[in-house]
Amino acid sequence: MKAYFDDYSENYKDFLAASTGENLDSASFFASQKVSHLSHSISNASTIRAILDYGCGIGMSLRLLQRAFPHAIITGVDPSTKSLEVAGREHSSLMVSSHSDSSQRGGMPLAIMQFHAAATH
Repeated sequence: MKAYFDDYSENYKDFLAASTGENLDSASFFASQKVSHLSHSISNASTIRAILDYGCGIGMSLRLLQRAFPHAIITGVDPSTKSLEVAGREHSSLMVSSHSDSSQRGGMPLAIMQFHAAATH
């Protein structure tokens, strides 16, 4: 089944900038604000071992999450397979997975992995 954001995945940053009317890099601004909010709400980032970015889209927050939580495994999940293709190209070292994907990480299905923090749009 085609996900809604499949049509926007290749040009999402341009679409976001046009829809917000911002001249600055809106996509990076919104992603950094999300990560900043999450990191400030957690008192000791070194204790976080796994973060789920549900609705990660093209992965704009993934690298920022990795920098803010260097000891954590960052997993991006999204229903848009086309967005995940973009995220996978831009962030090949991080795990991205389809919303309904039964892929496994370290031998454990995503559905039963334990996450210490979650970020979403």
